[in-house]
Amino acid sequence: MLDGRRLLWVWSLGQETLWILGWSLLGGLLAWGLRSPLRLAGAIAFSTLILYSTCWGILIQAGWIPLIPPVLALLLTGSVVTVLVRLKLRPFSR
Repeated sequence: MLDGRRLLWVWSLGQETLWILGWSLLGGLLAWGLRSPLRLAGAIAFSTLILYSTCWGILIQAGWIPLIPPVLALLLTGSVVTVLVRLKLRPFSR
Protein backbone atom coordinates (compact mmCIF):
# COMPACT_ATOMS: atom_id res chain seq x y z
CA MET A 1 0.00 0.00 0.00
CA LEU A 2 1.10 3.50 -0.77
CA ASP A 3 -0.70 6.42 0.88
CA GLY A 4 -3.60 4.11 1.73
CA ARG A 5 -4.01 2.86 -1.86
CA ARG A 6 -3.19 -0.55 -3.24
CA LEU A 7 -0.42 -0.86 -5.81
CA LEU A 8 -1.41 -1.91 -9.32
CA TRP A 9 -0.79 -5.50 -10.32
CA VAL A 10 -0.15 -6.55 -13.90
CA TRP A 11 -0.21 -9.74 -15.92
CA SER A 12 2.89 -11.47 -17.20
CA LEU A 13 3.85 -11.13 -20.86
CA GLY A 14 2.48 -14.59 -21.59
CA GLN A 15 -0.89 -13.80 -20.03
CA GLU A 16 -1.12 -10.54 -21.96
CA THR A 17 -0.22 -12.34 -25.19
CA LEU A 18 -2.97 -14.93 -24.64
CA TRP A 19 -5.41 -12.11 -23.80
CA ILE A 20 -4.67 -10.34 -27.09
CA LEU A 21 -4.71 -13.57 -29.12
CA GLY A 22 -8.06 -14.50 -27.61
CA TRP A 23 -9.64 -11.23 -28.69
CA SER A 24 -8.06 -11.60 -32.11
CA LEU A 25 -9.55 -15.08 -32.42
CA LEU A 26 -12.95 -13.72 -31.40
CA GLY A 27 -12.75 -11.05 -34.11
CA GLY A 28 -11.93 -13.67 -36.72
CA LEU A 29 -14.70 -16.01 -35.61
CA LEU A 30 -17.25 -13.19 -35.61
CA ALA A 31 -16.24 -12.13 -39.11
CA TRP A 32 -16.31 -15.73 -40.32
CA GLY A 33 -19.72 -16.49 -38.82
CA LEU A 34 -21.58 -13.23 -39.36
CA ARG A 35 -21.87 -12.38 -43.04
CA SER A 36 -24.13 -9.36 -42.53
CA PRO A 37 -22.05 -6.18 -42.17
CA LEU A 38 -24.60 -4.67 -39.79
CA ARG A 39 -24.61 -7.71 -37.51
CA LEU A 40 -20.83 -7.90 -37.62
CA ALA A 41 -20.52 -4.22 -36.69
CA GLY A 42 -22.94 -4.74 -33.80
CA ALA A 43 -21.07 -7.82 -32.57
CA ILE A 44 -17.72 -6.02 -32.77
CA ALA A 45 -19.14 -3.00 -30.93
CA PHE A 46 -20.62 -5.25 -28.24
CA SER A 47 -17.34 -7.17 -27.90
CA THR A 48 -15.45 -3.89 -27.56
CA LEU A 49 -17.87 -2.78 -24.84
CA ILE A 50 -17.32 -6.06 -22.98
CA LEU A 51 -13.56 -5.67 -23.32
CA TYR A 52 -13.66 -2.07 -22.07
CA SER A 53 -15.92 -3.01 -19.15
CA THR A 54 -13.64 -5.90 -18.19
CA CYS A 55 -10.55 -3.71 -18.25
CA TRP A 56 -12.31 -0.99 -16.27
CA GLY A 57 -13.57 -3.48 -13.67
CA ILE A 58 -10.08 -4.91 -13.21
CA LEU A 59 -8.64 -1.41 -12.94
CA ILE A 60 -11.12 -0.69 -10.14
CA GLN A 61 -9.70 -3.78 -8.39
CA ALA A 62 -6.15 -2.35 -8.72
CA GLY A 63 -5.26 -4.42 -11.77
CA TRP A 64 -3.92 -3.39 -15.14
CA ILE A 65 -4.57 -5.38 -18.29
CA PRO A 66 -4.18 -4.25 -21.90
CA LEU A 67 -7.10 -2.55 -23.63
CA ILE A 68 -5.84 -0.99 -26.87
CA PRO A 69 -3.89 -3.99 -28.29
CA PRO A 70 -6.87 -6.36 -27.92
CA VAL A 71 -9.23 -3.79 -29.47
CA LEU A 72 -6.87 -3.39 -32.42
CA ALA A 73 -6.49 -7.17 -32.74
CA LEU A 74 -10.28 -7.62 -32.65
CA LEU A 75 -10.85 -4.98 -35.33
CA LEU A 76 -7.96 -5.89 -37.60
CA THR A 77 -8.56 -9.63 -37.54
CA GLY A 78 -12.26 -9.11 -38.13
CA SER A 79 -11.51 -6.81 -41.07
CA VAL A 80 -8.96 -9.12 -42.65
CA VAL A 81 -11.21 -12.18 -42.34
CA THR A 82 -14.14 -10.21 -43.80
CA VAL A 83 -12.08 -9.17 -46.81
CA LEU A 84 -10.73 -12.69 -47.34
CA VAL A 85 -14.18 -14.26 -47.09
CA ARG A 86 -15.65 -11.74 -49.54
CA LEU A 87 -12.81 -12.29 -52.00
CA LYS A 88 -13.20 -16.06 -51.78
CA LEU A 89 -16.98 -15.96 -52.21
CA ARG A 90 -16.87 -13.63 -55.21
CA PRO A 91 -17.01 -15.49 -58.52
CA PHE A 92 -14.17 -14.90 -60.95
CA SER A 93 -15.02 -12.26 -63.50
CA ARG A 94 -13.16 -11.60 -66.72
